[in-house]
Amino acid sequence: MSADIRIVTERLIMSPGKSPDAYEFASFLRRNRSRLEPWRPDWPDGFDSEHECRQAIERDHKELIAGQSLRVLLRLKSDPEGPIVGTCALFAIRKRKSAEIGFQIDGSLEGQGLAREAAEAMIDHGREHLGIKKLIAICLENNQRSIVLIERLGFVFCRALNDFLTINDRKFDHHQFELKVAK
Repeated sequence: MSADIRIVTERLIMSPGKSPDAYEFASFLRRNRSRLEPWRPDWPDGFDSEHECRQAIERDHKELIAGQSLRVLLRLKSDPEGPIVGTCALFAIRKRKSAEIGFQIDGSLEGQGLAREAAEAMIDHGREHLGIKKLIAICLENNQRSIVLIERLGFVFCRALNDFLTINDRKFDHHQFELKVAK
């Protein structure tokens, strides 16, 4: 996959991170740590540092070039040089036929439809440019906001995943949803 990807929606500019984005990416993670921490398997010391974010961006770039994932940073179209307001990703891309999708949005912008806008654009990009035919979304069984969004995107509950992920030394059940992506 080419690293020169730029997806523009009505309100967002979505593109893979570049090394200079590390500071803003770290700022996004620090601003949203208390909101995001309950959903993440771990948040080790330094995870939200500029150095770690730069390394994550470099790993994401290598995965992009290898066709394994597409992780983008979100900025508001009205402030294209402004702060990062979220992320969206297609990852675990399998033979360009299926992938998982994930998203996170800045707490100050939650409830405005930006996560849906980003996810819809990624679904379209995956179908049109990557040939993705099936998407999988996995979330904690009690993450109602994500479940509602996933279902609004057309995903259908597939199965319960018991003790799927350990977060803060506790095992949590998750739900798996699938979406058949039509051409």
